[in-house]
Amino acid sequence: MISARRILTIVGTLFTALAAGFMMQYIMSNPDERAQGVQVASVAPASSQPVTDAVPDEPVLAQAPTLDDAETFDSAARDGAVAVEAVPAQEAPEEAASVDQDTVELASTSGASTEILQESPAHGDAPLAQDVPQPPTVAPQPDALPADPLTLASLDDTPTNLVLPGEEPTPSFICDTKVVAQTSAAAMVDLIIDAACHANEGFTVHHNGMMVSGKTDSLGLAWITVPALSESAVYIVTFASGDTVVVNAEVMSVPDYDRAIVQWSAYDGLQVHALEYGAAFDDPGHVWSGAMGELADAVAGEGGFMMSIGTATELNTHMAEVYTFPSDTAPERAVELNLTAVETEANCGRDVEAQILQKSGPEPMSARDLSLAMPDCDAIGDFLVLKNIFDDLSIARN
Repeated sequence: MISARRILTIVGTLFTALAAGFMMQYIMSNPDERAQGVQVASVAPASSQPVTDAVPDEPVLAQAPTLDDAETFDSAARDGAVAVEAVPAQEAPEEAASVDQDTVELASTSGASTEILQESPAHGDAPLAQDVPQPPTVAPQPDALPADPLTLASLDDTPTNLVLPGEEPTPSFICDTKVVAQTSAAAMVDLIIDAACHANEGFTVHHNGMMVSGKTDSLGLAWITVPALSESAVYIVTFASGDTVVVNAEVMSVPDYDRAIVQWSAYDGLQVHALEYGAAFDDPGHVWSGAMGELADAVAGEGGFMMSIGTATELNTHMAEVYTFPSDTAPERAVELNLTAVETEANCGRDVEAQILQKSGPEPMSARDLSLAMPDCDAIGDFLVLKNIFDDLSIARN
């Protein structure tokens, strides 16, 4: 609800504006009197004093001045009842007088008194104009740059004695695979394999057409003995992962021994039988996997020996049987060589494939492939004797 004080302020403002407008119109319509100056009417009140009574928080709405009030004021001015104060013509306002927001003067034409109401800032709704912060007239300017020119820094080319720490070597997780070839008696070679990165892994040894497989232990170690089929023997060891190592061995005693080898890629029941000195099967001098003879007999020139080489692995299985006879040191005798195939559940009713390798003294080694059709599986345990597969050994003392 609007307070009586605010209403009174609004009414007084309107009345003052109308009065000022009326006076301006009157002066502009009477140029003769305007030249002499304008007298502002002042009614002498019986007693004039500021209003000190308590003013309500809200002004009381008063009635706006009427046309009769303006005519009364005009008549009084013509009769000289009001005093007129000269005002320079050039300072006369061209529009209605402005009213201050904080002070409002109310002129009463009733002749009673002149009341001045001044609104206290404490009761105002808006701050004073002079209290409102004003922007600076000049924008802040940056500090001026120094007058002296800038000098660019440069690196000193003078060497220093500062010793920087060296780069730490990157730890290496590469492990070398080593294969050592050692010659042994009867023109044999021991292959010692050290492959820590290939623990429990299968490998294959290649040498002059012969292939045998092996497997390392949990430390990557393996030991395998193979025959030398040439004086400058080359052995290639290939692991299941694809790594390959090549090693050489010089075996000068190769021409002193004869070799008869059968090799296959799976156990097919093939066996080499050597009948020395005219022996028959199961007689003394019958050398085979059931009676392999002794390496020492071959070194002494007394007879040959048999050895089985190769280990079955998950990926590759290459097996071989090798018969070795001391042809250079043995007495004049003959050796009959036969090949047998034992019928088993693994090979019955199918073809058995193998390879025959033979080397006699200084002669070059010969090789031939063998394919044998095994009988049906109703004769498991029987064996076939294959003659003329090997060349018999004829040995004569010089």
